Order: sequence, then structure tokens, then C-alpha cells
Amino acid sequence: MIIDANVHITHDSKWFHTNKNANEKVLLNEMDDSKVDKSILVPFEDFITDEFVVEVYNRNKDRIIPAGSLDVSKYDTETKAVNAFLSKVEKYNFPIYKFHNRFHCYSPDDSRFLAVLEANNNLPSPKIIFICGLLFSDKAPIMNINPPMHFYSIAKRFSNTNFVIMHAGGSWALSL
Repeated sequence: MIIDANVHITHDSKWFHTNKNANEKVLLNEMDDSKVDKSILVPFEDFITDEFVVEVYNRNKDRIIPAGSLDVSKYDTETKAVNAFLSKVEKYNFPIYKFHNRFHCYSPDDSRFLAVLEANNNLPSPKIIFICGLLFSDKAPIMNINPPMHFYSIAKRFSNTNFVIMHAGGSWALSL
């Protein structure tokens, strides 16, 4: 079975401010053309919603694996971020949650993010966590530790959780 681990489509078929087509039918046709059996549909909170992912999944259960997203930067405390995450888990129960630290402008060592990872790790069945591997942007704070050490640390600390560092870790691909 071939699974594409990171696809995005939108309710209006637009991809940000580009002319790229982010349409459901286009995705399904491209999956057929490429002989991809399933794709993990990954949202961006406030751009591609969890509700939209559920709608697409319900139409294509044999082709789509649904994922959720949470923007921890929206919450001013660790407790609020954890409660938001647990609420999403209870409502949707997606098998995967992606965190877009780069787009949501927080560092992967942000305490709110780490608190959510701890809450996930303590679930009876922890969710798979996708982390944007393009770790730096001009809008996000700089990490306080180098990425390989940080991800080694969280993998050890949250050992019940499976992590996927997306986009091959960007410029850190070899060391990650």
C-alpha cells in the first residue's frame, strides 16, 4: 500500500494566494494517476478546518486518512492549549495531529506545545504527531536548542508517542 503522508485541499480549491488548484477531485485524480492508495489529509487550523477534513473523509473513507491541527499560539497558557487539544481529540478522535509551528509562528520548544505533547503522550492511545520540519521562519521565535537535540529530547520524554518530522526536517535533514 502506498500512502501519501501530507496532502492539503481546501473548501474553495484555492491554495493561499496562488493559482494552484487545491481541489478534492484533482487530489483523487492525482492519487489515481500516481497509484497512491491513501492520503493523509492534513489541515491548517483557521485555513483548512477539521470540519472540512471530516467532510472529505466521509466522502472518501477508502482513500483519505484524516488528521487534525491545533495552533497552540492562540492560547495564552499551557492549560488552555492542552484543554483545546483534548477537546479536539474528544470531538474528532483523528489518528494524527499536525502542528504547524512555522505558519502559526511559535517555536517547537514553546512550553504550550510541549504541554500538549505531554497530554497526548498520556492518552490511552496517543495520537501520531506530525511536526513541521521546516523549523525556522522570519515570524517564528528561534528555538533555544538545536533541532536534533530538541527532537531527541522530546522523543525520549514522550516515548509513548510516534512523531513524524515533516518535510524531511528541511535543512536539518541529515542530522535529524
